[in-house]
This record gives sequence, C-alpha cells and structure tokens, in this order.
Amino acid sequence: MLNGRIINIILILLPAFFALLILLPLTIGTLSTLLLYGGVDGIFDVINDPYIHKVAIFTVFQAVLSTLISTIFAIPIARAFSRRRFYGRDLLLRIFSITLVMPVIVVILGIVIIYGKSGFINDILRYYGFDAGHYLYGLTGILIAHVFFNMPLITRSILNALDAIPPENWRLASQLGMGDMDIFKIIEWPVMRRVLPGIMGVVLMLCFTSFAIVLTLGGGPKATTIEVAIYQAIRFDFDITRAVGLCLMQLFLCGTIAGFLLRLGRNHDFINSEKKLYIRPDIKYLSTKITDIFFISLAILFILPPIITIILSGINYDGIKILTEKSMWSATFYSVIIALSSGILSLILGIGLLVTSRNLRLKYYQIKASNMLDLGGSLILIMPPFVMATGLFLMFRNAVNIFTIAPILIILTNSAMALPFIIRIMGPALYQAGDQYDRLCQNLNISGINKFKFVDWPMVKKPFSMAFAIAVTISIGDLGVVALFGSQDFTTLPLYIYRLTSAYKLDQAASAALILIIICFALFWAIEKICELKIGNIKN
Repeated sequence: MLNGRIINIILILLPAFFALLILLPLTIGTLSTLLLYGGVDGIFDVINDPYIHKVAIFTVFQAVLSTLISTIFAIPIARAFSRRRFYGRDLLLRIFSITLVMPVIVVILGIVIIYGKSGFINDILRYYGFDAGHYLYGLTGILIAHVFFNMPLITRSILNALDAIPPENWRLASQLGMGDMDIFKIIEWPVMRRVLPGIMGVVLMLCFTSFAIVLTLGGGPKATTIEVAIYQAIRFDFDITRAVGLCLMQLFLCGTIAGFLLRLGRNHDFINSEKKLYIRPDIKYLSTKITDIFFISLAILFILPPIITIILSGINYDGIKILTEKSMWSATFYSVIIALSSGILSLILGIGLLVTSRNLRLKYYQIKASNMLDLGGSLILIMPPFVMATGLFLMFRNAVNIFTIAPILIILTNSAMALPFIIRIMGPALYQAGDQYDRLCQNLNISGINKFKFVDWPMVKKPFSMAFAIAVTISIGDLGVVALFGSQDFTTLPLYIYRLTSAYKLDQAASAALILIIICFALFWAIEKICELKIGNIKN
C-alpha cells in the first residue's frame, strides 16, 4: 500500500521534474555563470549607487503605473466585449491577442507616426491652434506603449474568465432584477479577482523588463529602467559586475511585488454548471449599451491606428523588391522554425508544471507546493532575456562554437520567456477541469488519454490555442536574443528588419515588417483552426 502511494507521488511529480530539469539549469546556471565572471566584489557598491536608486524608483513607478492604467481600462472593455456580439468582434479579439507579441520596434514606429511631434495627433492639435510638443518621449511615451501592449492581454484574460461564468448565475441575476453594479460586484468581480492578480503580476514583470520601449521612448537618463541599465553595462561597457548587481536588484524588486500580487490570487474555487445557454440580463440596459459602445470605440481608436499605419507604410514600391531576395526568405524560414520550436517546448514545460501543480492542489491538498510551482514558472520572466542570453554565451563560448548552437540557445531562451503566459492563460482552466471532474473520473476509472480527450481538452482548448499562439508569436518577434547570437549565416526576420533600418533602407524595412505582421496573424489563425479541427476529431 505504501509502495503504491509512493509510486503515485512519483508519477505526479514526474511532469514537473522534467520541466525543472530544463528550467533550473537554464536559470541557476545563467546566474551562476554571471556571478562567476562578475565576482561578488563591487556588487554591493552597484546596489548602493545613488543613481541606481533613482533608476530603481523610476522602474517601479512606471511598471506599477503602466499596470494600473492597463487594468483600469481593461476591466470595462472586457465587460463590454462579454456583453456584446457584433460583426468584427472575433477579429478585434484576435488583434487584441496578437498586439502583445507584435515586434516591439515595429509597433513603436507606428506609435511615433501617430503620437510623435509630426504625428497624426499633433497635426490635429496644430490645426486647432495647440502644440503638445515632444510629449511622446519620456514617461508619457512609455505609458502609451505599455498600455498598447498590455491592456489587450489583461482584457482577453478577464474576458476568458467572464465567459466561464455559469449561465445559472445570469438566470438568477435576471430573476432577482440585478442592476449593472450589482452584477459587477456579486457575479463578475469575484471571477475577475481570481485572474487579475496573476495576470497583473505578469504585466508588472513585463514592464519591469521592458527594454526596447524604454530605450526608444524614454528620452534620456531621467526615464531609464534597470533593464536598460543592464543592457548598457553588458553591451557597451561589458561590466559584468555592474550587470549582475543590477540583475539581483531587479530580481528582488520585481519578485517582491509580483509575489505579493500572486499571493492575492490563490483562491481557485470553481462552480459546477449545467452548461445551458442563458443570455446576460444587463445587455438590455440603456446605460450599459452607451458605456459598452464608448469603451469598445475607445479600444478600437487606441489599438488599430498604429497597426493600420504600419500596414500602410509597408505597402510601397521599393519594399516589394525584398520579395525577390533569398536572404529575406531564409530569415523568414529560420524565424518560423524557431518560433514553432520555442512554442512547443514552452507548452511542454508549462503543462508539466501545471499538471503536477493541479494534482498537488486537488489530490493531496498541498496548496503551498502548488503555488510554488506556479510562481516558479512565472518568476523566470523577471530575468531579462538579454541577461539570460549573455549568461548562456559565457557558459558555452569556451566549449563549442557558439554560433553553431545559436538556434538551440535562442529556442531555450524564448521558450523560457513565454512560460509565464502558458502558466497564467492555461492554469485557471486546467484547475477548473480538475476540480469539477477528477473525482468523477476516478469513480468511473477514466484516466490517461481518454481523460484528456473527453474531460480536460474541451475545457482547455481555447486557453491552449491562445497560449500556444502567444508563445509562438513572442518568439517570432524577438530581436534582443538573436541580436547576440545572430550572424550572416543565421538571421531571423526581426534581425533582418533591424539591419535594413540600420542601413537606412526604411521602405524595405517597412515592407519586411508588414510581412512579419502577416506571418504573426497567419500563425495565430492557423493554430486556432488546427485546435478546432482536433477538437472535432476527438468528440464522441
């Protein structure tokens, strides 16, 4: 009996063990290598530097402010999308899903064209006699860009939670004659509270580790973050000691705040439902119609103009020439292969952690151990990709030709960076499926592939496709890591665009950027459709 219990525990821990077998050497090995090369001398001097204190304060301030603004707008926008069904809704939500993982440098170009000194907004203001000046550069520009990337992610996460509310709740709300605020406080907010701390923690870490946005739109030393300071220490000074000190400070600050947010969201209670369709009663209120139209319009006016600007800029005669260049198609091929490989590996790692976490929580009631696995999968985002890439470079440079194994190192780094999204997007649905059906499956002796096909998959199919698509598109749009490992023989599409931009071939760069966006949308669409086909094949 005891041996059987031990075997069961081993089987439960096995998925997380294999995931940690990759993650722990990747993270601990990277930090150990950096500490070995940088040494401990001087690290505390870096931490005690008054200038670094100012950088740390600004990093915390802009990250918290960006997260709060994104969340404040995401809540009413998600409620509006949850209530309304209209033509183009699915397309808008797909755009919302992909904005976070669009290549940062490409989106920044669109934002500058809209909000810059000579941008569309300033043209309108000057027409009416106003001049906003260079408001884009500094904290304002950083906030605009962060909200552009992060608000849609929070919106989609909240929307997924709202869509999972049992229809019986809406029937009861209708029978009791609940108003809009009553529905929000009694039905919607408890559901939002389960997902908001986790997704806000991820967004906070994204803002902490934001690099291209702060470097491009920061406007100077007054708007510098720890991430940019780390980059400067490694890239320009190759001061490993300073970089390690900054990285440790970032780990402490971001880990403390994100851990507090994640601690607030540990309640994973779920309600069984009859799964019958029942229309929300608040869609008929005039007040909700007005507010929903306002917030959906606001989201459209904020998200679509930069994307449309990028598309229009990419359609030009000179840019069409790159379609005949072999180097462009070679870069595209490498980008797609690396992106798919990174997405698959990230899914394997995330599912391994989540399956073990779910079993520890629901079968053995080890809540703390379950939360540690969830937190461990998210905290890897605290480590800047450039720092991880530098640690891997130092780790392997004397053992092998670093450029020969460059694709493997990029896949490892990108899969680790996408892991928090896998955890946060798939986690709630996987926990809910286990909470509702695990005991029933045990009584009916349903396990293995049959349990996955008929019980888990119908509940996790949408989060699965979204998580996989985001992991793939994060990788395909990455520039920072491939900039360190790329070469003339190995180039991805973002690096190809960067080189065109550096050579002042802006028209060709814009066209290549448009191709990259089309590929991102195509991959997103294809992944969703493939998941739908697979679901259809495994139905009873």
